[in-house]
Amino acid sequence: MPRGVQHLAPALARAIPAAVSGDKAWFRMPLGEAGELTLTLVVDAKGKLTGLEPAKKAELSKPMRRLARRVSAVLHAGRFAVAEQPGHAGRETYRITIRLTEGKPIEQDNAEPHHALEFGYDPPIPGTPGRAYFTYASGKHFEAAVTLVSREVSEEGDEGAGGKQPDAR
Repeated sequence: MPRGVQHLAPALARAIPAAVSGDKAWFRMPLGEAGELTLTLVVDAKGKLTGLEPAKKAELSKPMRRLARRVSAVLHAGRFAVAEQPGHAGRETYRITIRLTEGKPIEQDNAEPHHALEFGYDPPIPGTPGRAYFTYASGKHFEAAVTLVSREVSEEGDEGAGGKQPDAR
């Protein structure tokens, strides 16, 4: 793998907690299933993210639309490889399912209940979902199951599915 190029799946899983942990809407939501999002990420032959397309964007809750937009912002500056194919354009589609549960509060000096602590991720691999998570000081736990739905790799020099800029508004 060329220097500075990341695998797309782990980068996505790592980006989710960083992107949404400051959004207090997740803290205020009731426990249980909190939403699902299908997200397609498009990478050009240079490894740049050229598209981030949530499916059925009009049907998404505001926090899920913000999740897509913020993940796009976190990933925008990186360089990525689709599958094990640096130098190839392509697209990967993921299903992200959010669940909120209650756990044991985390004792930490100066931590407010809505402060996100204990971040982590396990990247998805074909056939096995990954997860992205964090826990608030109150004990509320955010967990996103991240499942690879499909992957398309284009020939070198092919720009994949268009050269548009990432847009997840």
